[in-house]
Amino acid sequence: MAVSPDLSPRVRATHLTRLGAERFDLLVVGGGISGAGIAAEAASRGLSVALVERADFAAGTSSKSSKLLHGGLRYLEQFHLHLVREALRERNSLLREAPHLASELPFLYAVESGRGFRLLEVQAGLSLYDSLSLLGGGPRRWWHRRLDPAAAEREVPALAGADIGGALLYFDGLTDDARLVVDVVKAAARAGAVVANYCAVQGFVKDARGRAVAAVAFDALEGRTIQIHATRIVNAAGPWVDAINLLDDPGYSRRLLPTKGVHVIVPAFTKGKALVLKSLPHADGRRRWLFVIPWGERAIIGTTDTAHPGTDRGDRYLDEETEVTPAEVDYLLGSVNATCPGSGLRPADIISAFGGYRPLLAPAGKAFESDISREHDIFETPSGVLCVAGGKLTTYRLMARQAVNRAVRLLRQDGVRRLARAGRAPVPLGGTEGGMSLAAFTEDQLRGLSEAEARWTRRLIATYGTAYADVRRLATDREGLAREIAGLSPEGTRTRAEVVFAVRHEMAMSVADVMARRTRLQLLDTHLGLDAVEEVADLVSRELAGALEWDEERRKRWTAAELEAYQAQVDRMLAFRTAQSSARSS
Repeated sequence: MAVSPDLSPRVRATHLTRLGAERFDLLVVGGGISGAGIAAEAASRGLSVALVERADFAAGTSSKSSKLLHGGLRYLEQFHLHLVREALRERNSLLREAPHLASELPFLYAVESGRGFRLLEVQAGLSLYDSLSLLGGGPRRWWHRRLDPAAAEREVPALAGADIGGALLYFDGLTDDARLVVDVVKAAARAGAVVANYCAVQGFVKDARGRAVAAVAFDALEGRTIQIHATRIVNAAGPWVDAINLLDDPGYSRRLLPTKGVHVIVPAFTKGKALVLKSLPHADGRRRWLFVIPWGERAIIGTTDTAHPGTDRGDRYLDEETEVTPAEVDYLLGSVNATCPGSGLRPADIISAFGGYRPLLAPAGKAFESDISREHDIFETPSGVLCVAGGKLTTYRLMARQAVNRAVRLLRQDGVRRLARAGRAPVPLGGTEGGMSLAAFTEDQLRGLSEAEARWTRRLIATYGTAYADVRRLATDREGLAREIAGLSPEGTRTRAEVVFAVRHEMAMSVADVMARRTRLQLLDTHLGLDAVEEVADLVSRELAGALEWDEERRKRWTAAELEAYQAQVDRMLAFRTAQSSARSS
């Protein structure tokens, strides 16, 4: 049975001491999916690795994606066949190797009536897409099929009344992006990496040759500065790659054009299938691809794709809660209602909303945002910092392998003769051990359980895989932890043990870490967890106080500050509602 690595508050403190005392082969800056993947890959190949993240793991783009593992059907239109082929291979691999983190998802692509040629065009594209999937290890049962309008409506009744000429049903993948990042960080720690969140790089130390040999980092939780020495530094900070490089060299030329992606969450209405649709026309007549993605009892609608207009504030906009505007909400809901008249979505149906910035490589010339390539680039700065820019969630392991291969070559030039293994096999993720399929493992674990116990166990296994037993053990070993957290809607049910597990084993150091990324209550609960946040804050604070030896006064101050911070975060997420009300009243 899997045992989770102990990424507790006490271990974090130990890791911070080690960061300031040891010299590493690699220091990875950025705890999103790119940085976590690189740290896991490098540590599994025998390198000494440090990983630091300025906020919480996955707090940026990597928890604000569309939650899809996909090849990128629209990239075929741009003739990026190699990108699609690579992504499909990685998608298929994750679906096989991490079934608690990756699951297959049926997609329905409805084509408007009177566009028979478009239907044939999409079908031809899907034939190529599915062929590339087969070559990358995908099953034949995923081969697409064509549906007439009546069959499409039976699959998704919300299409009733839509003027469509037919549809195509195909398969891609779905993941919980934040939990994927956390599991990759845990895999890195199991392989020996020293990891810490809330540790922001603020500058670099260079040797006489101008080489970056250390990073100056600030531990935001304890208010102390440390120097982290490494033979090579890897900048994998996602949209912040340029900002980190500007700390190293004020004359650095930017490589990225971050684009804003907004999603809204509404009650599920597609009967477990994702929808692919085209947006309403923009002022220039262009239409974007949009998705409606089932996620438990919810549906995620997204995404927008707009470049930041640019100001004299540099990259500071990336550090703020990404604003969701009434215009973006109207655009998303209006596009869905135009294709799915049966959905009848209104702004009042929105449970939650979130936005983030994609770390896209700036195009050589002017380009429509949705046409900007999702490819990645690995390059070295004059001071020797290795940078990973661009890319997408699905191909994080490919990027990690390429980045570590490049880093190993540089380390050998630097005199590090220890041979790192070739790294052809993927780094195993926790919760998948035992050789049994997840379905078979689940059925084995459900034997003899009551209906309520079986329902809880099935949900835990779907979240933690074979490591679910660690959560169950907490619930049985300590009185009261098996109890469900009060104030949550049925769609967001969680137990107290899951909160404690997040702190003890997943380096959750704040209320938002638990609510937004470890349990996803901020997205799934009808009230974004606000009716349960006091209980969660009390559990988190008591765990932190016990581990870090806080007195009662400090624990209470921490709890009050965290409750205020969480309320403010939710208010910012839902600010578009206030703006809509003001617009209506005026």
